[in-house]
Amino acid sequence: MGNSLEDLAILSACGVTGRPPRAPTIRCICWQTPPIHVMKVNVDGGVAWSPGHLMGGGVFRDHFGVFRGCFTVSHGRGFAFEAELASAFYAIELAHDRGWTNIWLESDSTYVVHTLKSGDPDVPWSLLARWHRVRRLMSEMNMVVSHIYRESNVVCSHMRMSIDLSGGRWHHLSLSPSFRRILFRIIIVSLHFRGALI
Repeated sequence: MGNSLEDLAILSACGVTGRPPRAPTIRCICWQTPPIHVMKVNVDGGVAWSPGHLMGGGVFRDHFGVFRGCFTVSHGRGFAFEAELASAFYAIELAHDRGWTNIWLESDSTYVVHTLKSGDPDVPWSLLARWHRVRRLMSEMNMVVSHIYRESNVVCSHMRMSIDLSGGRWHHLSLSPSFRRILFRIIIVSLHFRGALI
């Protein structure tokens, strides 16, 4: 069924009833705080073009929603799904190094969520050795992995895009006044809406 009155008239004359599409419902998407004594990390990875320069970022927050640290890292060259997976690996390694053993990792990549939840060995060969190490680290941690819509992962997306393309990495484990201003610019709206058919 088209969108014109002529199409509707033709269909009516032939005795055919139209089936208009369902209207989308608007769902409120917002970041949730983790349970008490759990550190939540949101990660994001991507490339400017594919294949291209892999970039990733992540933000750690505690059960009060208080900022505990963040990272931005370059992973070399490859495809977007490799950047997403490498960023999640980096977040797990960083959390383990910091002694954070109760972790809730959220990613907007269903591939990352599936891989980490299932222990799927089908990862790119360039990340295979690192995947074995990360699986060992995960076995030493209490870890939950879940999906988050990209609208709620905006902080990580902006951090990922801010990385220096020279291949460096940086961590911020405190809130200096200059970094607080940068973070404030990134988090303008913490509540986002997503049109979805339910």
